[in-house]
Amino acid sequence: MPEAVLLGEATARLQTTVQIDLLRECFQFRETEASPVFEIASDDIYCLIDTLIDQAYGRHQDLIYVDAATLVSLDGRSIMIAGASGRGKTTTALALCLLGGLRFVCEDISMVDFPRQVILNFTAPLSIRQNTRSLLVECGLPAPELIGDRWYPCRNLFLDTNLDLGANLDFVFFLDSPGCESEPLRYHRISAAQSLRHLLPISNLLLHSNACDQMHDSLRHSDIFVLSAGSLRERVDFILERLADSV
Repeated sequence: MPEAVLLGEATARLQTTVQIDLLRECFQFRETEASPVFEIASDDIYCLIDTLIDQAYGRHQDLIYVDAATLVSLDGRSIMIAGASGRGKTTTALALCLLGGLRFVCEDISMVDFPRQVILNFTAPLSIRQNTRSLLVECGLPAPELIGDRWYPCRNLFLDTNLDLGANLDFVFFLDSPGCESEPLRYHRISAAQSLRHLLPISNLLLHSNACDQMHDSLRHSDIFVLSAGSLRERVDFILERLADSV
């Protein structure tokens, strides 16, 4: 039996057209009450889905891109987990969803639309590294069943696709280094102005006029922390404690 892949409504939300005819050799299309479902008929599905996601991002080159996952808590507070590739953004964000009931707004790249003052809701398969499954298991969580390097049955982990999130974030956590079980978690608080130094290498802020000022304004009232080392559980507990303390 071919695996079923739920793509969600990301293409519709991001004004991307899926050319079904071009994918016919690798997808069989059928309708359900909830959403379109594509069934894998070829290993080329991995390349095709990555291409589809890249094309969706490409439709929004005029927006601010940040290498970050953005989440929303059950009571509506917004959290950005930012950092360079390999720092554990997706692993940390996924653990927060599974342990703390948060929901993804976007997982790999956060797209900020300052004219509309929103962060775009982007529902797509989660990109999961090889060690993520073992780290989740160590936290007492079930290991995702992967197809390639992505986890597809994850729509219930995302914010309602009809909603975008306001650009003024409540919390930002910069992952300054990969997690490390052998070293305790280290953290320090920084200001909105200081956060720009961390954002510049992982964003396209310098490519847009006034973007740094706009980002600074959106973070003016945010609680911003830099996290280094620590286990996945330590990072997740720290973030959930900050959320609890702010209630």
